[in-house]
Amino acid sequence: GGDDISILTIVLDPMASKRDAWTAWKKFVDQRIVCFHMISKGFKDWWEQICCVLYCNGSAEEQAEASKADWACHLMALPWKILFSVLPPTTFFGGWVAFYCSLGGIAIITACVSDLAELFGCVLGVPDIVTAVTFVALGTSMPDLFASLSAAKEDPSADASIVNVTGSNSVNVFLGLGVPWTIAAIYWMMTGRTADWEAMYPEIASQVEGAAFVVESKNLGFSVLTFCVVCCVALMLLHLRRKWLGGELGGPVPPKINTFLSFLGLWGGWVALVSWRVMRWTEDLGAEVMMVQGSAAMALFICTCFSVGQMKLFHVREMRRLKLEAEENAGQQPADRA
Repeated sequence: GGDDISILTIVLDPMASKRDAWTAWKKFVDQRIVCFHMISKGFKDWWEQICCVLYCNGSAEEQAEASKADWACHLMALPWKILFSVLPPTTFFGGWVAFYCSLGGIAIITACVSDLAELFGCVLGVPDIVTAVTFVALGTSMPDLFASLSAAKEDPSADASIVNVTGSNSVNVFLGLGVPWTIAAIYWMMTGRTADWEAMYPEIASQVEGAAFVVESKNLGFSVLTFCVVCCVALMLLHLRRKWLGGELGGPVPPKINTFLSFLGLWGGWVALVSWRVMRWTEDLGAEVMMVQGSAAMALFICTCFSVGQMKLFHVREMRRLKLEAEENAGQQPADRA
């Protein structure tokens, strides 16, 4: 038609008003209630999710390039992948269905791990608190470990890994303990004392009226105190790594292995110390307390000094190397000009 003329074609369709009404209603439902397109896409994603579970690294192309380490991790995690593949993907309802279903699945797995750990400890004659700080702690902390590992590999810094560890532990303390204790306190306040409660807590029954939710501290103070000590040492090592090596995690191989062994030793030493206290706290220890605690303090001091010294030595060597390179470059510049 050119710049000055336009051609318009008009088609009269008697069914257009009905289709427009259906389109408007469908648009309203998609925007305000539920998106049918996303539901259809969600079922397709769900089926692809189930099919990709069997492949190493998630697809046939990635499986062809997988290494032996990838295959080992895939085979170890395959039962859990198959189990959690039945959970819906994030396509449904903005991901809220996947969020709540994942929480439910984690709760079920945590309950199973806790029960199995208690049975295992009962068979071996290990106290519940020792089982909790070893088997239960390992079972419930592995997801945090792999999440922190993935974050450390993908991000340029380890900030996400550190925040994930501290944030998950904060949730465990404030929600994992706060919510059950609050529910138990409300329950006993409304139920009142019973014969079983009075037989279980005779000293508390003579001090309070009615019933209360009782948590015996026993070795809680000792466990928290020793945990705070090893946490301060771990935070100090992370601070020195950032100051001398330029990052909390990773870096050169010798300091990296040194930090790994140091953190592993802190955890193992804390578990051993708490286990000793739990299994021996009712006995008259006498000189054994001084010997064990003195040995633990000495081992902590020696390991910390070794780790700090190794990092400082590497830092001094690296600074000396950079200084020599700078002097060589400064000496080459006048020669090039001449």
